[in-house]
Amino acid sequence: MQTVDIAGPLRDTLETLHAQMEDRQIRLRQVGDEARRPGLGNASQLQQLSLNLCLNATQAMEPGGELTVRVADLSDGGGNTLIVEVADTGSGIPDHLLATVFDPSVTTKPRGTGLGLAICRGIADAHHARLVARNNVDRSGCTFTVEFPVPSGLPTRIVP
Repeated sequence: MQTVDIAGPLRDTLETLHAQMEDRQIRLRQVGDEARRPGLGNASQLQQLSLNLCLNATQAMEPGGELTVRVADLSDGGGNTLIVEVADTGSGIPDHLLATVFDPSVTTKPRGTGLGLAICRGIADAHHARLVARNNVDRSGCTFTVEFPVPSGLPTRIVP
């Protein structure tokens, strides 16, 4: 683990998926500031986490859907958490699978293996982060939230 910009891999993932999202007519909505709050992490694992969450979200939507990503630094208000959210406007997760969606072999896809979200859980656990899935209340789809702890003693911003 080293000091990394926790939101950096999400930005890289969105750049990587840009053409695929355009082809599928998926709109991207980014919410939150561009704060570059450092945390302790492994950049390649965080890249895999972001890629899995964003790919699942885009695959869950029909053309014309909307992918919303949000980064919120709760440490500014005295907290010690950085939140990354990935939300889609797909069909959501069946209620009976919400509690087990991160277990290996649990999938909502006809040809899925169920490993993508299990890998996400492993990466989140390795980063002492909390990973939660919930169906959206105000619209279709679901939201995955990753809550990263921000250790004390790190700089408050990473300069690009």
